[in-house]
Amino acid sequence: MITWQKTIAALVIFMVGVMTPIECGAQKNHSLQWGVSVGDEFEYILQKKYIEAGLQEYLDEYAPYLSKVDQGQKIISNVTGLENIPEHIDNVSQMPQCNCTLIRANDSTVLVEDLPIMVVPIGDWNFSATIMNFTQGDVTTIDTDTDWGRIISSDFYMGIVKVSFYWEMRYLKVNGTLKKMTMRVVVSGSTWIDFVIVQVGQETQNNALLLAIATEAIQVAGIALAIYGSTFIYRGRIEKNAGKRP
Repeated sequence: MITWQKTIAALVIFMVGVMTPIECGAQKNHSLQWGVSVGDEFEYILQKKYIEAGLQEYLDEYAPYLSKVDQGQKIISNVTGLENIPEHIDNVSQMPQCNCTLIRANDSTVLVEDLPIMVVPIGDWNFSATIMNFTQGDVTTIDTDTDWGRIISSDFYMGIVKVSFYWEMRYLKVNGTLKKMTMRVVVSGSTWIDFVIVQVGQETQNNALLLAIATEAIQVAGIALAIYGSTFIYRGRIEKNAGKRP
């Protein structure tokens, strides 16, 4: 890889880490709490994976949970530590972390330890939205009955080279665990990174439901077609027999 490609790769990998949070005043009345316990395990699947070959060495060092897992393989996230939640939180650097160890499910290989992005505190999503606000990129807050998270997108140039970055982190409100993570990086119109990690039983369950609905719809359509066909044939026979009468 030539120098500018290495620079872009490094920027992409570190981009999330260098985003500047907006500081806010001391918050005394937040109601944050943990929705998981040490020892809890959650299963994920690498639903989609495309990594440009030149980025492999960077991912091996900074994101082994991506480089050492193939598309379709499962990952176990084990909760190993929960920091105490302070009464006063002034900025995002004071937000408590939940550390997790990621394990490749098929052979129990440890991919990474003390990863803090798999679980967030629950119970006060408005506070989380305020304290985890960022100044770089376009930020969209996800806030539904069941999900909370952020979509961060940004376009920037390295000389004449345009880099487009999309990162989505979606968490379950019921326990704060990561539901879905999506990252996509496009450089001068070519995809360099495109991956999706989904918690088993979430998006996969929705797909199963859609398949069940589609199957039922096909069955209903088949029955309707059979009834229509039988009626058409029956009417045709009646008309044919009526034409034979003297």
